[in-house]
Amino acid sequence: MKPKDGLTLRTATVTNDLYWARNTLTHRMQGPTSTATIQLD
Repeated sequence: MKPKDGLTLRTATVTNDLYWARNTLTHRMQGPTSTATIQLD
């Protein structure tokens, strides 16, 4: 896989919850609730 222009993130673990995701760009979440939006191509 060749990285495209921009940021490529790779991880060895998979989580069901963003709170337990390691090495994310923004690990601290504000809340009681939060919303995240992503776009994949």
